[in-house]
Amino acid sequence: MQRVRCPDCKFVADCGVSEMLRWLQNAGMMRRAKEPEAPLIEELFAQSGDRFACPQCGRMGLRVEDADDDWSDEAWGEARKCARCGKPIPAERLEIFPNATHCAACQQTADSAEADTPEYCPRCGAIMALRAARVGGVQRYQMVCPSCGEKL
Repeated sequence: MQRVRCPDCKFVADCGVSEMLRWLQNAGMMRRAKEPEAPLIEELFAQSGDRFACPQCGRMGLRVEDADDDWSDEAWGEARKCARCGKPIPAERLEIFPNATHCAACQQTADSAEADTPEYCPRCGAIMALRAARVGGVQRYQMVCPSCGEKL
């Protein structure tokens, strides 16, 4: 069993011998009338990833790997890389957040960007402002539109 993987769009397909033959025929590497032996198909398929086109994004040059080999980089002691900056995510962070895909710095940047997203007035579309109001001796905060005075 072999696996075809696209590095751009993350397309993945596990292929048996018949699927490998179909990929090779679509790449113009095998005649459709001939039925070659399985070892020949497997060897040719393993060496021909650069001639395969991704069915999702059209990228030429796919990775061919052994589908039965489920060892990941982490199993061999290599750290998972941040999806944003590419630096290794520290093992301590992965112990606390096992599904983390970003390092602490990139995650903080992403979180602050979400927090800084302004709210808009539903009536006029202006950016709302946070205003303090003292009601009954208690200070409260409320979103107010500086243009039309709409309160949320």
